[in-house]
Amino acid sequence: MELQGKKPNRKKTENPKTFRNNTWEHMLFIAGSKIKICRPALCKLFQVSVRRLRVIQKKVLHNETFEERRGSHDNRPHKLESYVWVKLEGHLSMIPSEKSHYYGSKTNLNYFQNPNLNVKTLFEMFSKNFFEQTGKKLTMKYVTYFKFLKEHSNYAFKQPKTDICDFCSQCQNTLRSDPTDVCKVEYALHQRKAERYLSMKGDFILKTKTDPSYLVVEFDYSQNLPVLKLNVTSQFYKRLLWLYAFNVHIQNDSSSFMYCFMEMEAKKDSNSVASFLNHALRKKLSEFHNVKKVILLSDAYGGQNKNLVTTSFCSWLARVCQVEVTHLFPVRGHSFGHCDRNFGLMKSKLKKVETIPTALPYLSAMVECRTYPSPFEVCMDRTLIKDWRSGLNEYCLLPKSIAKGSVFKIQSYTQLKYTTNGTILCSPTYFSTFTPFRLWKQKYSTQQLKDIELSTVIKHQ
Repeated sequence: MELQGKKPNRKKTENPKTFRNNTWEHMLFIAGSKIKICRPALCKLFQVSVRRLRVIQKKVLHNETFEERRGSHDNRPHKLESYVWVKLEGHLSMIPSEKSHYYGSKTNLNYFQNPNLNVKTLFEMFSKNFFEQTGKKLTMKYVTYFKFLKEHSNYAFKQPKTDICDFCSQCQNTLRSDPTDVCKVEYALHQRKAERYLSMKGDFILKTKTDPSYLVVEFDYSQNLPVLKLNVTSQFYKRLLWLYAFNVHIQNDSSSFMYCFMEMEAKKDSNSVASFLNHALRKKLSEFHNVKKVILLSDAYGGQNKNLVTTSFCSWLARVCQVEVTHLFPVRGHSFGHCDRNFGLMKSKLKKVETIPTALPYLSAMVECRTYPSPFEVCMDRTLIKDWRSGLNEYCLLPKSIAKGSVFKIQSYTQLKYTTNGTILCSPTYFSTFTPFRLWKQKYSTQQLKDIELSTVIKHQ
């Protein structure tokens, strides 16, 4: 393409503002020859506007280059100096922050430890800090600071914590007033144990992505859900009935089971925990055929998860399904897991509902609150709850140590490993220092062990 400018043949004399100093001919090279085309054809051919063409013509007339010059001018009187941004990043790094415990591998954000901070407070702190360091007043506007913090920084605000560890809170308050208090050593040890548990939990979850022989399962009870839920205080306490919800979350495919039952149907005890675990694990073991190791993650509440009934059930499951079962317990106060997030989804669906007359709104919220990767599988069937305590007592005895001189103290263990031959390996730490114990009275055949499930008494027929 070639643009040729020449003087116009004639000019209008009515309005001098519309005079054109040049006329243009547009040439197109085709097979070595020039072909003259009109301006509309040229614009359509090269997909440019008339205004763009005028700019090109102006540059040709004045012999200007076609280099990009946008943003190279210096007419920015309010532009901030580079050292202001350096001061800003340095100020943010001085504020105590930490990585997220549960999503540290998925994000590089640092969360401020003080939950009372907000953008306005940070801006005021930075203005004061900038004046103290430079002696100049900060010219940055709040909107600019907000945009930088949102788009270009790796810092975020943490929501106020709930259900925090009482030991951590007590030690932190004590060390603020006296940094040399004797609780400093115990607090450091407590923190290392919590970090070790989270590290082991994260390693097990990562193995599910690469090793099909691992099945990682989290389970927990939610807070009791009131039925009826009323907004009248006096009627609330007179007509209160509880709905219990138990969640089994499978880390391999993020599927999740919600088991619900009413207060008068059963208790929140080890029998219900074993029954719901048996139902969920049997279903998943039939889907994942290569599973050799099952990892159970739960809190250490003795009435539900850390007792002889659950211990006997896990040993029975390991022998019947021929899988190695490992039950990992967290440090007290650091048991927040995926089940708590699942219950939070359900409660966020109902937080604006003032009255709940029946259990149906709770069940509907559980079904609708999650769509990705799959909805919760909600089940409210009281026939699933069996009396595992009476069924296993006949075949199991109090664990006796294979190694002489050891005593089985279930509350002191953080790891319980159940082998396929009926031996229980117990460890009081998060390291591989296990003590073996024997649970079963004698060597039972596989069919005899399977009959234990059939012999358990089903409650509330």
